Amino acid sequence: MAWIELHQTLPTNKKTVRLKNLLRIKTPQAVGHLCILWLWALDNAPDGDLSGFSTEEIAEVACWTGKNHGDFVGALVQAGFIDSDMRLHDWYDYAGKLVDKRKQNAERMRRARATNVQRTDDERAGATVPYPTVPYQTVHNSTVPPNGGTPPIPPASGGSGAGKPPAEPQQSHFDEFWASYPKKVGKEAARKAWNRIKPDKALRERIAAAIATAKESQQWNRENGRFIPNPATWLNQGRWDDEYTPATPEPPRAGTASKPNTLGVLAQIIAEEEGAEHE
Repeated sequence: MAWIELHQTLPTNKKTVRLKNLLRIKTPQAVGHLCILWLWALDNAPDGDLSGFSTEEIAEVACWTGKNHGDFVGALVQAGFIDSDMRLHDWYDYAGKLVDKRKQNAERMRRARATNVQRTDDERAGATVPYPTVPYQTVHNSTVPPNGGTPPIPPASGGSGAGKPPAEPQQSHFDEFWASYPKKVGKEAARKAWNRIKPDKALRERIAAAIATAKESQQWNRENGRFIPNPATWLNQGRWDDEYTPATPEPPRAGTASKPNTLGVLAQIIAEEEGAEHE
């Protein structure tokens, strides 16, 4: 179960006071919106970077029911809860321990799985070898096993060991990714994210297919590509698993879009509080 550090002074903090005044809401509503946004970020933006999300998406996940989503996000920036680069302010100070712990747990589980797989392979190899090791015999200047098997292929550089294929050049694969990604910003950050992931052939194919699909989606074509995430953000968040809606003309909206039922009771209380205030 995830958690986030929350100080008892949050309701009276000057930034909270500024936020509620900008939005013309009460203190419980301001604190509620902040907590819901932070809890959502733990799983969906663990690095605190919200630049890959639209103002509408940020407002919706925070259960803001006002008509103007831009006003809500703008108030968060003006109050100091979101920095100008669309990162949650001081996010690492409050959620960094959890983020680091998750990474350590993931690495520990990866090593454990690798150890178990190796142990299982070794056990299977020991159980299925029917014959003891027999030295090779030299016949007509050729090294041939006694049972007529094929001798090992020497490496290209010479020597007596079996050859190994060269490691795949991640740099060239990154260049292919960069050429296909439509938003050319933060190349070095994207390269670091790519090298950290080290995608194999199967994952590279998934990434290429996801980019091709996203290029034809509503999300990436809206407002001339304004909502295309930065490439580093897209890689760090594993956005190749996103589901995209094909780009089609959007019908006119008859009213305010319905909001997702996020965090149930708290969202309902906030909506009722705001409705009472606007009346």
